[in-house]
Amino acid sequence: GMVCDRIICAWSTRAAAWQQEAAARVDHAQMIRSHTMPDQIHNFAHNSEWLVRNLNNLGRVRDALTISTNMIEMPRIPRSAKVADQPDQQLGNSRTAWDQGRSRLRDTLLAWELWDMALQLGGTPWLSEEGDATWHWQRAQLLGVASFRGGDTAGGEKILADLQAKTAALRAERSAAVDAAERKAREEKKDDKGLQEAMAEALKEATGKLNTLEPVIAEMQVLADLAHDRKDEARKHLDHLKGVHEQRLIAIHEALGDTDKAVELATNYASRSDDQTQPQALLTGVLWRAGKKEEALKAFAALRPLAGSADLDTPLLSCLSPVAEAAGCHGDWRQPAPAATDVGVRPPMDSLGPQQWHGWQAQSWTASAADGQPFSSASLAGHPYVVVFFLGNACLHCNAQIKAFSEKSADFAAAGLPLLAVTSDTVEDLAESGGKPPFPVYSSPDGAAFKAADAWDDFENKPLHATLFVDGTGRVRWQHSGYEPFMKPEFLLEEARRLLKFDETRPASLAARN
Repeated sequence: GMVCDRIICAWSTRAAAWQQEAAARVDHAQMIRSHTMPDQIHNFAHNSEWLVRNLNNLGRVRDALTISTNMIEMPRIPRSAKVADQPDQQLGNSRTAWDQGRSRLRDTLLAWELWDMALQLGGTPWLSEEGDATWHWQRAQLLGVASFRGGDTAGGEKILADLQAKTAALRAERSAAVDAAERKAREEKKDDKGLQEAMAEALKEATGKLNTLEPVIAEMQVLADLAHDRKDEARKHLDHLKGVHEQRLIAIHEALGDTDKAVELATNYASRSDDQTQPQALLTGVLWRAGKKEEALKAFAALRPLAGSADLDTPLLSCLSPVAEAAGCHGDWRQPAPAATDVGVRPPMDSLGPQQWHGWQAQSWTASAADGQPFSSASLAGHPYVVVFFLGNACLHCNAQIKAFSEKSADFAAAGLPLLAVTSDTVEDLAESGGKPPFPVYSSPDGAAFKAADAWDDFENKPLHATLFVDGTGRVRWQHSGYEPFMKPEFLLEEARRLLKFDETRPASLAARN
């Protein structure tokens, strides 16, 4: 009965993952076909990150890594929240594909104990330091645990020392904030109650940050002690591990020789996630190492249908080979689920669209230089560049945009990203205009170049503002187009650099782009 229930739950997870992946592939195909950036699709990032969760539940680790890393590689585009006299373009990180992709990548690396990959990605844009305070400690926790568990004790101790220094700085900041709050309250002649409330409020924020870091540091201190065989010292920190994931607590208790506690934690963990591959695999391994062979074989029998599509070369599953042998399973021990008969016709995934989103091939366009000579964007093939489409000198916002990009043109050039612009003004207007920017400007009064760059309002039959970053392969990697010009050249410069780094530093362990 238990195994049957697990099969039913696993089937629902497989069905959900199939639907989510199918939807994502259709989205990818449509976005590439319609020249749409990922952040323009409502709930796209949310749907993608939930796909990663379900892929992890099924043990499809490679696919989970492919989707989460692809989300990180998607362009980030500041946009104005509403129409206003002046553009107010802001980047909301908390729900972007970049932010959620990093969270799911971190979860995947920790859940499947991919320590080597975590350390390999630590110095790449996939796990960059950029982010808020929460991301900083989450990243440090991942790399610290990966260092200790992967055998790089010195690397782990360096991260631990950095976190301890951060904690000391936070304590000093807290003390200073309380002192400042007290001084201000006294200057305002507050009574004792008001004084205490002001100091308590100042204490609250910094204490919250310290409380968050405490279990992170405690876990790494335990791992450091274990690395030096200081088990008695490690035990002193166990009470401070509140909030540490059960999976890692189980590993700590196993390392301390607390076998019964490890089995207890693993059993509880698996019982709460009985439709997921990873908790059941963890339980199977813990039971086997604890010498509970019969129980391990029962857990393994329950695992097989859950792991029907799992990647057996991941550490948590590859270590179960002795259990599989004892169960009489040689080689591939997975138990693939039978094809569902009540879901209609399921087309091949590849026929729906690519697994990963990517930019589209930029359409070539032709415009005229100020001397009337034709210029074709095809001449830029093989080199990355940034092009700004603007609505002529009569547009005040456009003039401000060109001025802003002019001030950064040397920085773009130094980064190997030449700037150019296309105006809706005529060649004559272009030739007569003063204040020439330090990059070439071309004329397309008939709008042909604008249309080729998706900078055209079909309903109004008018050109639109647009800024594009095109890479050396001719793909549009970043695009902002619409009713207002893009006004943050410094952001685009750094974003283009970030996007190009994915091409330059891609490790072999990550799937190639499709």
